Amino acid sequence: MLESSRMDEATERTRFWVLLALAGIYVSILAWRNEMGIPLFAWALIGLAALASLTFYWWTTRTEASRMARAIFFLVAGAFAFYSVIPLIFLALTRLFPRNSLIWHVPGMEFLAEMLWYAVPIALVWWLFQFASPADWRERFFLKLNWYREDWALLIGFAAITAIAMWLYMYFVGSGSGWSALGTQKLTAAFAIFGMLSAAANALMEELWFRGYFLGISARLIPPGWGIAATSLLFGFLHFKDGIPNGWIGLILAGIYGLALAWWTWKRGSIWQAVALHFITDLVIFFGANAR
Repeated sequence: MLESSRMDEATERTRFWVLLALAGIYVSILAWRNEMGIPLFAWALIGLAALASLTFYWWTTRTEASRMARAIFFLVAGAFAFYSVIPLIFLALTRLFPRNSLIWHVPGMEFLAEMLWYAVPIALVWWLFQFASPADWRERFFLKLNWYREDWALLIGFAAITAIAMWLYMYFVGSGSGWSALGTQKLTAAFAIFGMLSAAANALMEELWFRGYFLGISARLIPPGWGIAATSLLFGFLHFKDGIPNGWIGLILAGIYGLALAWWTWKRGSIWQAVALHFITDLVIFFGANAR
């Protein structure tokens, strides 16, 4: 009886690691495919269906260890949503409303389009939160506000380091001298408001996904350090092609930045410190790259 129990546990562990490895490969391929602009939606859907079938089969065995299958399923489902469904939605919208269509002449349409760009992924991740962990999703995904006095000092310190690092990058690696060479927009009150709203929306969207959803799911499957490293690598992927900074330097710098944010989120059990720092960082990037 004891020997049978040990064999069952070994089988469960094997299933878990095989499924988790397949899920990790799938998520990494989706992230890289999306960043490089390779249109493989059909294969992404086939991969999701295959992994969903495996995890559902394990899930329905009702063993203690098979509960991990739920987390694996929502990890791959979330990656499919973020890296395939959301880009597909915006691809469809751009084809329905090309830049030469009359709708773009409506006053304020640029602002509305920018806000829609962030509203869709924020609404989708909020929906996934509640399905992935129906009982305690605010706790699971670090959505409770746990702010300490020392967080103000950390925020100021991180923000100063980030601003200096970004300026050095733009000065020595980017085109031109410092921020102003990249600026194309005159700094007006309307443009300043647009920039602040855009920075806030982008910070909220990326933190909900990376330090909320992906880190929250990973924390149920692997040790915290691994989860922090894995989600930081995904965050680095996101900045390889179009981020500021971009390329391999951008991937490395964004990955290190993601490590700091994920560590802070894990220590506090709250993403809001990361959202605040991310907002400040995006403000620096937005006005540095656009305003003159």
